[in-house]
Amino acid sequence: MADLEGVGGEASVDGGAAALIVDRPDLDGLRLIQEGQPDVWLVFHGQRHRIVSTTVYDTLFGEVTRLVNTPDVEHVTRGPDLAEGACLIRPDGDLVIYLLTRGADGAVRKHFIPTYESLVDFGFDETKVRQVPSLLVEGLTAGADLVSAADRAKLR
Repeated sequence: MADLEGVGGEASVDGGAAALIVDRPDLDGLRLIQEGQPDVWLVFHGQRHRIVSTTVYDTLFGEVTRLVNTPDVEHVTRGPDLAEGACLIRPDGDLVIYLLTRGADGAVRKHFIPTYESLVDFGFDETKVRQVPSLLVEGLTAGADLVSAADRAKLR
């Protein structure tokens, strides 16, 4: 992970030492782990989101080979957990894919994945996408699109 020194952000105190906590959109699409810790974090919208269980992990991803081990996990702003029920959905009769999540406010949100490249960069398993009635998808609150850092760089 890139060095965080000199990057603006919120300072926090952990064990008496100041630690910088920042949004990291340059890490969007990565799954982070920290040696000796059980949590897996997915980074999107510049924040790390804890994947709460192996069930949620297995609902979204097909492999574990793309985990990035870094001691700097705690320096990335923490967002809402990816809780039970988080999944990939596609409206009937359509090709678009959304990540379905629950926000910190408790609202369920759909996050549009605009390109196949972002789907691949995030490591989502396309075979795990659930077909749902389009009327159900239309009624969901839209969250920000999920664009990987690599895909965003290509679009510039």
